[in-house]
Amino acid sequence: MPRNKKRVISSIIALFSLVFSSASFAQTTIKTAFKDWQVNCDQYNTCIASTSSDLKNSYTLSFTRGKYQGSWEISLIANGADPKQNQVIKVDIEGNEISFLANKEFAAYGSLNQYYFLGEKAQKLFDALTPANEAKISFIDLDSNSQTVGFSLNGMSASLLFIDDKHNRVGSKHNAGDPPSYKTLVTSREPDPFPDMLKREHEKPTISGCEPMSELVHGGDLQSYRLDAENTLYLVPCTAGAYNFSYIAYTKDGYETRMQLFASFWEGYGWSGTQYLVNPWFNEKQNILTDFAKGRGLGDCGATGVWQWGGYSFKLLQYTAKSSCDGSFEEMEEIGDFPVIYQDKNYSPPKE
Repeated sequence: MPRNKKRVISSIIALFSLVFSSASFAQTTIKTAFKDWQVNCDQYNTCIASTSSDLKNSYTLSFTRGKYQGSWEISLIANGADPKQNQVIKVDIEGNEISFLANKEFAAYGSLNQYYFLGEKAQKLFDALTPANEAKISFIDLDSNSQTVGFSLNGMSASLLFIDDKHNRVGSKHNAGDPPSYKTLVTSREPDPFPDMLKREHEKPTISGCEPMSELVHGGDLQSYRLDAENTLYLVPCTAGAYNFSYIAYTKDGYETRMQLFASFWEGYGWSGTQYLVNPWFNEKQNILTDFAKGRGLGDCGATGVWQWGGYSFKLLQYTAKSSCDGSFEEMEEIGDFPVIYQDKNYSPPKE
């Protein structure tokens, strides 16, 4: 067997194992609720108290602290519209208004949509939120629309006290406002330019197993997305068929570009690893990558995978498959609704 093929196979096996092991790397060990707030603590005793603005979880207000961390991190997670840059963010706590200057006192770290309240005003915010019942956050979104998001504070104090007890810090002073030292400040929301070297390497069939992009009907469909403060995702055309178009996923950070590998399942063969994504699409808001490999054009058989970016690789959330191309759509709500082979216990498929 050629040396480079051995290297690819070994990488597939190693990273395929990583896809599944990452699912248990930071499992939630404690999960409880206090009125409108939830508390989640992982195996390292890093705890998050959070509440959502509505049933769709469009916005989340959260307090995070590790057991040995000196300061609370207060953040707003925007699953709805993102705040525009270079503006003033206003927080109204029952008539007490505190303003934060975006990019200085209110900035995204790590994830593109998680914004942290920083500095002395963050401490002032913490002190004002604790005895209150409601808070409203107002800002201008990226489409220049005014947004006001309300949060119930019922259960917040009990949640923080629960975490204090877990950290053996009941009665200690509550500090807030330090930036998350383990995350990078988001300075760009645009994907990095496609590296010329990556294109040259991708065009080598011994490395990617792909056809030249110039010969593919979808060869011009090079997709790029900013994943977080450091990483960009590239979906690069690979092969084309009558109804299946495959891509290779590469990620690039400040140090290297990596080909991503994914889990694959088929009845009779079991689980394996693959570098190919078939008919993929990417949800930029949630960093969720999905593909749909059709067993035939009718779409009554095939496989679908759902993965979420985890900072280094994509974690498998759900895999469905149906190997029998029998023309049956009776149990499908839509094309590709196949039996579930694997589903992460913390993943809830979106409901329309």
